[in-house]
Amino acid sequence: MTREALRYILARPRHTQLERFAGVAPTLSNLEYWYTLGHFWRRAYTAYTLSDQWLPLLSSSRPGREFFTLFERDRQRWRRLPEEITCYRGYGRSNRSGLFMSLELSVALDFAVYLRGINGRVDTFQVRKSDCLFRGGIRLR
Repeated sequence: MTREALRYILARPRHTQLERFAGVAPTLSNLEYWYTLGHFWRRAYTAYTLSDQWLPLLSSSRPGREFFTLFERDRQRWRRLPEEITCYRGYGRSNRSGLFMSLELSVALDFAVYLRGINGRVDTFQVRKSDCLFRGGIRLR
C-alpha cells in the first residue's frame, strides 16, 4: 500500500476507515489488501456493527488470504490446516450471526459464557479453508 493511501485511511475517524479502505482496495496488491484488511480487523472490536461493510471485503476471492494474519507462525499454522475445518462460534442471544469463530471449542465456550452467562450457546461448523480467514493468535480465530 502506498504511504499516501495508508495516510488517507488512517487520517480519518476510525469508524470511517473501513469504508476508506474499500475505496482504495482495487489499487492494492493482493498482499497489501489482505495484510491491511487484517490490520483493520485486529483493531475492530465491534465488527458486527459494520458487518455489511466487512463481509464483501472478507469474502474477496483475491489470492493470498494467509496474509490476513500478522505473524509468520500463524501463516504457517494456516497452511498446515486441512481443507475441511471444524470451527466453533460462542454467542449470546443478540449476536448469533457474528463474524468470529475459533478452532478451539474452549474459546467458543468462553465467549458464550462471557456474552450470555449460562444461557450462551456454541455452534459447530464444518467449513472449507478457502472460505475462511485465519486471524491467529492465542484464541485461534
